Amino acid sequence: MATVREIAHQLGLSPAAVSLAINGRPGVSEKTRRRVLALAGELGYGAPEKQEPGGSLNLVFYSPHDLPAADKDSFLFQLIAALSEHARSLRYNVRFSGINKLPSEDELRGADCVGTLFLATGLEAKELEALQRYSDPLVVIDNPCRGLSLNTVALDNTQGVYTAVDLLHRYGHSELAYHQPDHSFPTLEERCEAFRSAAARIPALAHCRDNILTFSGVPSDAGAVQGLARALEQLRRPPTAILCSNSKRAFALLGALSALGYQVPEDVSVMGFDDDPICLLANPQLTAIRAPEALLARLAVERIDAMIKGDHSVLKQSIGLDLILRDSVRDLRTSAKETN
Repeated sequence: MATVREIAHQLGLSPAAVSLAINGRPGVSEKTRRRVLALAGELGYGAPEKQEPGGSLNLVFYSPHDLPAADKDSFLFQLIAALSEHARSLRYNVRFSGINKLPSEDELRGADCVGTLFLATGLEAKELEALQRYSDPLVVIDNPCRGLSLNTVALDNTQGVYTAVDLLHRYGHSELAYHQPDHSFPTLEERCEAFRSAAARIPALAHCRDNILTFSGVPSDAGAVQGLARALEQLRRPPTAILCSNSKRAFALLGALSALGYQVPEDVSVMGFDDDPICLLANPQLTAIRAPEALLARLAVERIDAMIKGDHSVLKQSIGLDLILRDSVRDLRTSAKETN
């Protein structure tokens, strides 16, 4: 049977777009939906097999009201598509819902619901505690829920940031900064704190731990460019490298730095988080920390399947991140050798 990724590859679309089309969700044109459904039918996607479905899984995506578009990266949508695909491979139907407040258990549970996959990237601590009251099988995704009796599959953001800081240190960068948006969001806060601790543990970078560039708006906005200029002026020395909270902000930062007369990577290196496809459209192409969404999805679906089948243990799984090197980061050691 064909997969979402195979259909996406043949049509030149993203897996997320194919998933939206197949599930009748908004976000794709009617023309694209017809193309996807036509090819899915030809390839036998979703064709019934002898094995009966195992029931329905709720796939819940939590997103705060005020989360800016610059912080809604495509990783989330790619993850949703991968979760849907892996669930169907185990013969579960999938119901998707986006929410901005915590639902009751009755609201989550349907007539044939057997478990919930809860994408809780932006969920606060108090709301996470409330999830412990749910009696049906539930796996929390992209939030470690530390100290709570919840099954989780999460990204190790700290490891990802440490890997990035270590690389910049090896490349001879001694003045680092971190671009953090001016709004509160648990995942972004975790990444910022990881930057502080990663810099503090390296003597040559310890003075950089408080080099946090925070200003209103997205860096590409006219007003935010001036905000960036003021934030840079507050640093003791100009940064040789800036790590951004996600790839969309890194992409926007390239334009803002250019407007201020900086060249990337000649004057300053830039790195993003999540390796959004926009990284390949940037000039120069962006170095990024990549989250393996396919592995995250597979482990989450396998865990909910085990819980449905009677496994009552609490399992917390953490997934490491990869660093994808591209042209936006300069190796200062090489530059020094060329100068000599």
